[in-house]
Amino acid sequence: MFSLLHFSGCEKPDFSESEEEYENTNEIEVEDELKKSIKLAEQGDVDAAFEIGSAHFKGEGIKLDYTQAFKWLKKAATQEHSEAQFYLAGMYENGRGVERNAELSAKWYQLSAENGYVLAQNHLGWMLTNGQGLPTDYKKAVYWFRLAAEKNYSVAQANLSTMYRDGKGVSKDIRLANTWWKLALERDSKQKLREVGFNFFQVSR
Repeated sequence: MFSLLHFSGCEKPDFSESEEEYENTNEIEVEDELKKSIKLAEQGDVDAAFEIGSAHFKGEGIKLDYTQAFKWLKKAATQEHSEAQFYLAGMYENGRGVERNAELSAKWYQLSAENGYVLAQNHLGWMLTNGQGLPTDYKKAVYWFRLAAEKNYSVAQANLSTMYRDGKGVSKDIRLANTWWKLALERDSKQKLREVGFNFFQVSR
């Protein structure tokens, strides 16, 4: 199925035409594809609903519109789309397209994490570690960090390392702390974790 997010990457064709003509054509194509996706979403296609919502959220290919983003992401989220649930949780957390609501934000992060979305699992661990939106619970935080870490998510691996280093929610174990930290560095393609350094690493999102 066509992804609206790919449309922003269109390049100008090689054949000769004015910039205005090209832009108008591009806008018509985007509008046509949007209509097709909306029709699919209204028929119950959860991926189409997510694509429309995330496109509005990012403003890629179509105008940034948090109200529309919330509408379509919620439609996908209620159909168990884990990434849509993660987006929706963030919208409730930051008040984008909807009023801030810590309780609903935590609810959707939880559902997204339970449905296997790795970013939600790590974020839920962060919330439980820092008492943000949920009561502090180190053992539960370790549980969620571990799930994400075992899927090779470097930030979760670093967070799990920190929990072992500090003995939070788990018995203090420097050997395991070092093991998870090394794994995190191996997966740290952008080298952000290296910039932080093990001795100063703090549990992060």
